[in-house]
Amino acid sequence: MLGVMPDEEEMMEEIARSLETRDGEFGRMYEDTLPEEGGAKKKRREPGGFTAFLLAFGASLLLFAAIILGAFSLSGGNQTSESETLSGSVSADLSLQNYRPVSTDSGRLLIICGGEGDPGRVFFWLTRIDPRNGVMTVLSLPDGTITENGTLSSAAAQSASAAAAEAAKLIGLEDLTYIHLSKEDAVSIVNGLGGMEWTFHDRYQSDTLDIPPGERLLDGETLLTLMEDSGGDSGLPEPAEILTALLGQKFTEEAFNRDDGLFELLAAHSDGELSVVDYYEHKQYIRWFLHLGAGYRTITLSGAPGETRTLSEGELSLAREEMGLDEIGS
Repeated sequence: MLGVMPDEEEMMEEIARSLETRDGEFGRMYEDTLPEEGGAKKKRREPGGFTAFLLAFGASLLLFAAIILGAFSLSGGNQTSESETLSGSVSADLSLQNYRPVSTDSGRLLIICGGEGDPGRVFFWLTRIDPRNGVMTVLSLPDGTITENGTLSSAAAQSASAAAAEAAKLIGLEDLTYIHLSKEDAVSIVNGLGGMEWTFHDRYQSDTLDIPPGERLLDGETLLTLMEDSGGDSGLPEPAEILTALLGQKFTEEAFNRDDGLFELLAAHSDGELSVVDYYEHKQYIRWFLHLGAGYRTITLSGAPGETRTLSEGELSLAREEMGLDEIGS
């Protein structure tokens, strides 16, 4: 990496100080006399041979430094290298000035939370980032949605990969990248992100929770319990809305440019198909999406938890549209 170059005045002063301290070592400054007005004489000091060389060398060095500084400025030397490591800090990505998103820059990911032995509800969130308008869409699929081989929930009880395959066929994809979070994993991720801030305007009470009104910092277990309770007459937002609120707090441009903490948490506390290669392939347009800062859209297809139902043609068409499948003919 290029360090900060000292300016010319500082370099000149440093050379002068060095010459003054090393006068005796490199040859004395010899004296001559010049006539002054009125016949008086004054002494003139001139540099010895090696000292003159050092002065010439210093001037050349300053000229070279000026050329380098000029070239560095013209070449946009403040751009960030794309060779960042997963654990290293990342500065703001100025390469975005040359990036313009296209329709294929559209990341789709199925997040499955629960299933595979976890009791209670299973959450299916189809997410898509569209960097062209800076929006992430989170489409919530009912866990009781009927598929070719049962329901999404029954498929998730077998394996996350089976549930992902059913969801892909449901909306017309050959395959669908997915990650699976056990409920314990979800709790760990929320705690690793520092919890979620939530303002309760009224007291919330359930069989397991009693939360007074006011601003609260919720840990992962409390947040997941609220997701489990949501829907119906609970007065709570839908799980997809809770998820997007969490992302809005934690998945920001500043946090993303600082480090890869969110990805590392997902990698450490999930299984599925999201790889380091996927992450770096999508990193540029994720930055663009966060830079625009338009935010999130949530769409919840109707269905009570555990209710078995078939998605209508209109709902399936909406899912395809929101996932950008019609644009690219996927």
